[in-house]
Amino acid sequence: MTERYKFIGESRFAIRKSAIGRRSLLPPVDIGANLTDSMYQGEYHGSKKHDPDLDDVLQRAWDNGLQKMLLTGGSLADSERAIQTAEADDRLFATVGCHPTRCGEFDQFDGSPEAYLAGLRRLVEENRGKVAALGEMGLDYDRTNFCDKETQKK
Repeated sequence: MTERYKFIGESRFAIRKSAIGRRSLLPPVDIGANLTDSMYQGEYHGSKKHDPDLDDVLQRAWDNGLQKMLLTGGSLADSERAIQTAEADDRLFATVGCHPTRCGEFDQFDGSPEAYLAGLRRLVEENRGKVAALGEMGLDYDRTNFCDKETQKK
């Protein structure tokens, strides 16, 4: 049976249409919430611009029908913060990974690149109830000013 999805305006709500023509509203889930990112925390170019308002952001999301949220871990430290934040609410989950623009952290990590990877692995193993996916990871050649291609490939 083939399912088709269409998005309603800007709402990100998806309607599933089954092969027999019935429609049902899928519960909205945000799968890429970068709420541990330093810019969300109010830091831009090394200076503090505003205080984070995570509680308000989450409350607005729940009030508007969001059912679950996946907090994105873009580095070892971000992944740890995403898991810690997710522990506060049953509707929150986390990813564990290192975005390609931050993969230079592997070489800069105290210990070794292997220790950095072991730290990511430990987070997954110790937080199976909150870690829902692996990522960020991969290659990002559009922003090599953050991490060059050779480091990303390594």
